[in-house]
Amino acid sequence: MKTVVITGSTRGIGLGMAKEFLNRGHQVVVSGTSDNSVSNGLDSIDIMKDNVIGVPCMVQDPDSIKNLWNEGVKAFGKIDIWINNAGVSTSRNGLEHLNTDEILNTVDTNLTGSILCTKIV
Repeated sequence: MKTVVITGSTRGIGLGMAKEFLNRGHQVVVSGTSDNSVSNGLDSIDIMKDNVIGVPCMVQDPDSIKNLWNEGVKAFGKIDIWINNAGVSTSRNGLEHLNTDEILNTVDTNLTGSILCTKIV
């Protein structure tokens, strides 16, 4: 049995991966940006509830990433697999339609967040 942390796993592809790892008998740490998103993600998981926990994490914040790691270790004793899945998509209308805040948030989450997670774990 492996312990898997998946950032951005409260919906979509991340939640699908979490469910598949659980189906295969692994322990999973589900993560999203808020208590509410984590709670909603956990509510949609109806299998192996003893093998899953949820931890809020902002992947742009090193302390939040460290907390995610520590909570996973506290719950399951180890982390074997870490999947950087967190990401945002603010607009489908093209780069020219994005404002500066949207660009910075996208880069901070999709690029910087993955780099920080990889560095820390």
